[in-house]
Amino acid sequence: KPFHISHLTVLTVFMNNKNPKKPFSLYIKTLMFLSLFFILAVVDSGIFINSLKRISIYEEVMEHLVTTRNRLTQIAYELDIYVIDKGYEKGVSLKSVTVNLDSAEQELKEIEKRAALLSRNSLMQTELKNISKKMENIRNNIERLPKVKEQEEAFFIHNSVDTDISFATTSIDSISKSDLREKQAAISNIKRMTIETLIVSIFIGIIGFFIFSRKVIAPIKEASRLAVKIKSGDYGVRFDSVLPMSMDEVGILVSTLDHMVSKLKDTHIYIEQQVSEWTKEYDRKIKLLTATNNIRGITL
Repeated sequence: KPFHISHLTVLTVFMNNKNPKKPFSLYIKTLMFLSLFFILAVVDSGIFINSLKRISIYEEVMEHLVTTRNRLTQIAYELDIYVIDKGYEKGVSLKSVTVNLDSAEQELKEIEKRAALLSRNSLMQTELKNISKKMENIRNNIERLPKVKEQEEAFFIHNSVDTDISFATTSIDSISKSDLREKQAAISNIKRMTIETLIVSIFIGIIGFFIFSRKVIAPIKEASRLAVKIKSGDYGVRFDSVLPMSMDEVGILVSTLDHMVSKLKDTHIYIEQQVSEWTKEYDRKIKLLTATNNIRGITL
């Protein structure tokens, strides 16, 4: 029981001594409002930059796809000449074909790196895996081609390479179409985001202007109008209707004006009372002097 009594006493003292929460100043309110715009701008800028990077990745993928397709087309053309001229019998080197194949594989690796950044594009990643398998088959057949002895075997390997190249180029065309669609969608998303950001910014700006006009401009204008009345001699004016709810700089200013008018009114009443008393005293003294003069005249 003593513990509960002491605990209640401490709690009561704490609640009585607790300082009331201070209202935010006009400077802090303005800073918070501007911070809202700043945060919105930073978030939108981050999304915008990310979308631009995504578009740039799609463009890079498209460039590598075109280069890879050109390399494969060049390989098919050189192999046609090689097989028709029986280069395997003449000991003609396939170095140029190998260089083009190495270049195509390198381009494919660059595409795979960028496809990893485009995580939502599962079609591209699947097609790239299939193309990689076809590239391995093409390389194995190209390595076998100089070792053949018969023309039928050379044509068989050549046809197999042509089939793999045809499959790879078809997959590349499919990826290119998908890449173009994704790029156009990203561009549309940027346009939509720009419009939405503009609408949200205008909406927040209108709300901010409305609040600022109601809480700052309107009280100051009304206080100015009442101050003109005070200047003309009307000391019965009160600023209670103008006083804002929050005691920020505007609230302090209006409250101070109200206090000053109250003091002026009291002073004015006091002066009127003093003047009235002085007037009465003056009249009394005039009457006394008049009576004295009358007595003096009678005495004379």
